[in-house]
Amino acid sequence: MAQVATSPSVNQALFLAMTGTAMFLTQTVSLILAPLLVALAADFDVSVAAAGQLAAATFAAWAVSVVSVGPISDSFGRRPVAVAGLTLLSISTLASGFASSFGVLLECASSLDWPEA
Repeated sequence: MAQVATSPSVNQALFLAMTGTAMFLTQTVSLILAPLLVALAADFDVSVAAAGQLAAATFAAWAVSVVSVGPISDSFGRRPVAVAGLTLLSISTLASGFASSFGVLLECASSLDWPEA
């Protein structure tokens, strides 16, 4: 199997593009919630204040995981932890789209923000 040699600058550019895209999408998922609270409250028949708990759950999960991801990545390596984080983010985002109740959506939001190492 022939392997194509790539220059370090191409690998670095690809890495920066992928990292930038992942960071953009992570922040977009976190920040897009506020404009949607009224629509979410109406869809799930809860108050806007209760729908606001989605943001609180998301940021609380982020606060807990940002402290724990450092020691975890020291033990298992940065790449496996980053892949696990992006996988959890993808699964949680997909599950949020199919949430049948506000409780399920709240559970998905509480596992939504896993900071990448």
